[in-house]
Amino acid sequence: MKRFILFLALCAFLCVGLDAKPVHVKGYTKKDGTYVAPHVRSSPNKTKSDNYSTRGNVNPYTGKEGTTPVDDGVKEPAKSQSATESGTDRNGSANATKQTTVEKTYWLTTKSGVRHNSKCRYYQNSHGSPCTKDEGRACKICGG
Repeated sequence: MKRFILFLALCAFLCVGLDAKPVHVKGYTKKDGTYVAPHVRSSPNKTKSDNYSTRGNVNPYTGKEGTTPVDDGVKEPAKSQSATESGTDRNGSANATKQTTVEKTYWLTTKSGVRHNSKCRYYQNSHGSPCTKDEGRACKICGG
C-alpha cells in the first residue's frame, strides 16, 4: 500500500513538472523577412500571467524583468480609412471625384491577436470567414 501511494505521489509530481517545461524555439524568418533568433520561452498555455515577458515575472535565462501588462488594454489607436470614388454621369461626362473618410475605433487584444471594433455586433475572423452573430459583444476584425 505504501508503494502504491508513493507511486501516485511520484506520478502527480512528474505530471506537474512536465507541464512547466521551457520550450526551446529554433531561429526562423517571418513572412516579412524579419529573422527571429533562437530563444527559450515558457510553455504555451491559456494564460499570459506566467509568461517570462509579463510584468512581475523574471526570465530565468536572461534575468530580464517582464514588461507586458497582465491586462489586455488598448493597444491600437483609432484609425482612418479613406476611399475615393470617381465615374461618369448619365451624359457620359466625368463627374467630380468624391472622397469619403470612415473613422473606426479599434483596440488590439494582445493575448489572441484579434482586432475589435466597439460599434460592431458581428465578427469575422482574420481568414475572411463569414460574419456570425456575436451576442452583442465587441467583434473580431469587423468590416463595418
